Amino acid sequence: MVAAVSVAGTTRGPFRILHLRFVQGLLLQGLSNDAVHVSLDRHDLDDLDDAQLDRLRADLARPKNFSLKKRKHRPSLDFLDALGVTELIHPTADADQALLLLRTPRARELVEVGLIVQVPVAALIEQLRRERVVVTPMALELFERWFWAVTAFDRADLRSILELRAIRRALRGAVDDDERRVALRAARFDARVLAVSVPCAPESWYLALAAIGHRPVAVPVDKVLEQLRFHAALRVAESVMRGAPGDENRGLAFMGILRGVLEVEQRVVPPEAALLKGLGSFRLVTDPTPIPHIDQLSGGNHTVDVPVRVEPDADDS
Repeated sequence: MVAAVSVAGTTRGPFRILHLRFVQGLLLQGLSNDAVHVSLDRHDLDDLDDAQLDRLRADLARPKNFSLKKRKHRPSLDFLDALGVTELIHPTADADQALLLLRTPRARELVEVGLIVQVPVAALIEQLRRERVVVTPMALELFERWFWAVTAFDRADLRSILELRAIRRALRGAVDDDERRVALRAARFDARVLAVSVPCAPESWYLALAAIGHRPVAVPVDKVLEQLRFHAALRVAESVMRGAPGDENRGLAFMGILRGVLEVEQRVVPPEAALLKGLGSFRLVTDPTPIPHIDQLSGGNHTVDVPVRVEPDADDS
């Protein structure tokens, strides 16, 4: 079983879990604390201690005459909708797909990484299709809502949550110091930790795919180099403007990377491609105003020139 998640401060502090809605859905169904522990362990989700579960259960302010069985009781349905667990209580095909993703390790890892780097839904579905997993956009939305609510935390909190999560999972089953050292080293290379450590950009998605053993879609090299040049220059500017201890060495290191990228770019990207890209920024601007008629220009005071018809000479016949 995954260790119970600690709450900042006391048990009255905020819950630092990504699957809060799923736990609330389990509690609404009347499951005991022990049953909730079993369900979280079966789905490989971080556990909560009994005090935290009791607090969550008490905080669920159900409406009067609340019932999960009365499908036409509007206050109950509105309460479930507001909590975001309607499809969990009354399963749909999309809900079944979301649960299947949770129970399919490779597909689950792919979806979790994709949601961290904010991959477009269409691109994520296409990558899953390549892995022979078919899901709908609604299934991905439910998965994020119930099991992987990464947008509920700022980047710093999310990074600490994922790093601790990776360490806990890596240490499961480690019986001696050697195994613990190996496990901790493996935790640093967790694809979710890598994904939360880089900007939300297409390149981050390609890196994450490679980290979890998937083949990224082919990308033009010049596009990759262009983004590398941009990020390296950004890091140089960050080091210069921040001016913290050690930033001078950090800035020089990124300056070296930037220089290397520029050299590679000059060798890889053909000059005509750069020229065409530069020309692409130019555009012709035309005046959409209609051309005025001659009556408008002359106020009606104009003549019509009729070309003179020249008769051919007799000699030319």
